[in-house]
Amino acid sequence: MNLEIKVPDIGDFKNVEIIEVLVKEGDQIKKNDPILTLESDKSSVEVPSPFDGKIASLKVKVGDKVSQGSLIATLSNGASSNISQEKSILPETEKIIQEAEKVLKKNEPEKKLLKRSQSKILKQKLNLKNLLIIRVNKIISVM
Repeated sequence: MNLEIKVPDIGDFKNVEIIEVLVKEGDQIKKNDPILTLESDKSSVEVPSPFDGKIASLKVKVGDKVSQGSLIATLSNGASSNISQEKSILPETEKIIQEAEKVLKKNEPEKKLLKRSQSKILKQKLNLKNLLIIRVNKIISVM
């Protein structure tokens, strides 16, 4: 029986780059062995195998962009050939997701402050532009 290894739930991240593939075709792996490393603009995450087995084929390479559900590899002759694919999130993955969410929440006030600063700058530019238009109009009216 061939089992598919797919990218687990990685939060709100989409099109995350693969920076390292830790296995090759023919490798015998165990459940929770790291398969590849993903890197977003916030963090790097190792994706563990949800099954025991032998890598039959790799479907990705370094530099590819993946999202939740993207096919990573297929396993053949798995030691657990009667196992149906798990639908739940692995505890290790859940921990990684929670850490990433904490980082995002921590950065939220900085994003709001940056947006406010950008808004102030735009208002100042608009005010300067309006002031310039008024002065040009006065000069033209004097001529």
